[in-house]
Amino acid sequence: LIMVLLFTSIFGTIALIEDRQSGFLQGVLTAPGSRTSLVLGKIAGVSSIAFIQSILFLLITPWTGYAMAAVNWWLIAGSIVMTCVYMTAICFVMAWVLRTTQAYHALMSVLLIPLWILSGAMFPANDGVLGIVMQFNPMTYSVNVLRSGLEGQTTDILGVVVLLGLCIVTVMFAAMVSRKQGGRAA
Repeated sequence: LIMVLLFTSIFGTIALIEDRQSGFLQGVLTAPGSRTSLVLGKIAGVSSIAFIQSILFLLITPWTGYAMAAVNWWLIAGSIVMTCVYMTAICFVMAWVLRTTQAYHALMSVLLIPLWILSGAMFPANDGVLGIVMQFNPMTYSVNVLRSGLEGQTTDILGVVVLLGLCIVTVMFAAMVSRKQGGRAA
């Protein structure tokens, strides 16, 4: 599920580079709307697509061993939305700053794919060095909150607080980057 969210965020924001290359982004930037509204619109659009894909993916829940009635759907929905928002904001920043799709894909391969691998989605955290690295990985909290929801737990307070904080910080950072780097990137 985290991989669905990650790849939707990556491929949804790569359109920003293509829009810049085709000249469409230049037209959008000259419109009377603010750059913050551009950031929020892009994040909302990509996040809504990722949310719909995630819900469709969750339809296979009965075949994965989870009881549909025991699943905490509100916790899962909230964690999916927050994960979509912060991942899309991170990808937006990278797409805004980078000039080519090749550079964007290279950075995604070097940064985001290892974050997913070290999130606990593929193997559980241990007490060694990887366990310490995983504590500082934002995707670890996404995985933990989703697992809590699938196991029917009421909430994962630390995970929800971290995800909410990530949403606020990454969206603010994306808005700031779009205002400061707009002339060069566009």
